[in-house]
Amino acid sequence: MPVLATAIFAPGRRKSPESLSVFAPNAYFWTNQKSYIMTKESTSRPLDVQSLEKAIELYKQLDADRADAFHYLDRNYAVSEIRTYYPLGEDITYACNDNNRAQYLMDDRAKRAWRILDAYGNLVHFSADDIDFEKVDQLENVEYVHDLYAKFRFNIEAYQNGVALVHWTAYPDGLYFADEDGFGAEPNDEVNVYAYIDRDGRTVIPFQPMNKTEQEDLRRKAEEIVKMRSQV
Repeated sequence: MPVLATAIFAPGRRKSPESLSVFAPNAYFWTNQKSYIMTKESTSRPLDVQSLEKAIELYKQLDADRADAFHYLDRNYAVSEIRTYYPLGEDITYACNDNNRAQYLMDDRAKRAWRILDAYGNLVHFSADDIDFEKVDQLENVEYVHDLYAKFRFNIEAYQNGVALVHWTAYPDGLYFADEDGFGAEPNDEVNVYAYIDRDGRTVIPFQPMNKTEQEDLRRKAEEIVKMRSQV
């Protein structure tokens, strides 16, 4: 079972400095479209999304760093001086920086990599088109979803049939805010949204709340969509 990559982020949505070139997590941690028809093709990308050429170049940089990493065979991940590499199955690797919040999705078959989160935890590979706001806005405390900011947990689970579930905690359980004596807790449950993505991190099923049954049903739908894409 692949180790899942997650992260905890500091407050405040910020822009990454253009000069920032360091990629690099600390191991294992807590870290709208209104129809599925719209997700059959590539969803629109943010204005600063990387090109295919940059994805190929980024892969080369990450792969070179991974080559020098120490591989923990008993833990199923590798650690370099600046980042950790988690295999997600089907020749996909999740690379997470140790020195900042940046995270990358590496396709070891196509030899390209995509930046998923920037150094501050902003979702740079996704846009508002990747979120089903009609469903998300029925939840409380979803401001960070509107901001495309992963302040709390964000992880990509194992790939199966070219599809992976993304788990994004929009807001933690109220006890998260309590001090060691139990004071300061907020009266709310944890708020989570989920999406399904393909090997390039493109949204197949948009971010929305999902229970276990819905996850299973939507996974089947996502796999059907990805299969259709591959036949075009």
